[in-house]
Amino acid sequence: MIQACSINWVSWSIKNFFVWRKLIGKYRPWNITSFLPMFLKHLDLYIAGEKRFGYATEECKNYKISTAREAADIIQRLLDDDYATGYRKAVEEKWGKFPYEKTTYANGSTGFEHLVPEEYDKAMHEAYERAIEDETNDLKRLGEMIEKDMLSWWN
Repeated sequence: MIQACSINWVSWSIKNFFVWRKLIGKYRPWNITSFLPMFLKHLDLYIAGEKRFGYATEECKNYKISTAREAADIIQRLLDDDYATGYRKAVEEKWGKFPYEKTTYANGSTGFEHLVPEEYDKAMHEAYERAIEDETNDLKRLGEMIEKDMLSWWN
């Protein structure tokens, strides 16, 4: 019995090494950008295992997979950290490019001032506010899913 358990432990250790080695190599304990890829990988492995080996009713299985997939999608968006790009591009397309004014100083050095209307700055600020709101909503939704569904994912 003891020998069988130790063999099982060794085989899982070897499997886990190959599954997790790239993420563990990039892991840094000082920020969330190391935790989220591990959570994402764990969810991806869970989804694949549930699809292949899940024994719950089809309706329950589909619910568990869909909520885990939604959580994985949110985590991927958080990792991509690309919430502002769409909003920023819309503002830039609306306003176009603005010229720079070159200033030459008495000592011979030059400086440039970006000639941007105040409304452009306001629109860009609102775009970033919407991006922050989207990210906050994703974090809230992920928290709700973890609280409600996480324990039922692995049962």
